[in-house]
This record gives sequence, structure tokens and C-alpha cells, in this order.
Amino acid sequence: MKRFASISRILVASTVLFLLAVSGAFAAVQDFTIVNNTGADLHGLYISSAASESWEDNMIEGKVFPAGNSLTISFEGYDRNQCIWDIMVTDEDEDGLTWEGLNLCEISQVVLNWDGEQGWADLQ
Repeated sequence: MKRFASISRILVASTVLFLLAVSGAFAAVQDFTIVNNTGADLHGLYISSAASESWEDNMIEGKVFPAGNSLTISFEGYDRNQCIWDIMVTDEDEDGLTWEGLNLCEISQVVLNWDGEQGWADLQ
């Protein structure tokens, strides 16, 4: 009976470790939700490492990110230690707003705001 209890504990512990490993594989630490609270439809969304000299590809190329909507951004395949990122959005006239140095390892939601004169981000 003691042997059965030991084997059961090992199986339970192995299952728990497996489930933790699998759940970690689906979500990167940098994953976050971005909310367009700018009052304008966005035609460009660029997210690049703060260490980069240029912007990555437009994440919504050919699409519109409507005012009031949100998107979930996934960082599958990126180094878990790469935490500091910059975000730029553009409208249909290619006017842009930029937010720099966002620690996406500590942020789960970025709400982009624009009051007609300046932009800011509420971070959660």
C-alpha cells in the first residue's frame, strides 16, 4: 500500500509539472492586450524592441484597428528576458503616435489615448 501511495504522489507531481510547462508554452510573458482609446481608427500598429533601430512590420497591414476595440498581442518565439518594447500607431493619413520603453513583462494591458493634442498610454 505504501508503494502505491508513493507511485500515486509521483504521478500527481509529474502531471502538475507537465501542466505548468504546457500552460507556459502557450503564453509568453510579454503578451498583452492593446486598447484603441484614441478616438480614431488605426491603420498601422508597430511593436519593436526598444533596442531596435527600426520598426517591425505593420501588425495590422491591410486592416483597420477601430476606435474602441482591443487586440491581444502574442510574443510567441521571443526571448522571455526581452521586456522593453516600443509601440507606434498610425492613422489613415500616416500620422503617428509613439510610446517608448514599455516593460511588457510587467504590463498586461496598454490603453492608447489621444485628446486631440497629445497622446498617452494607461498601463495595467
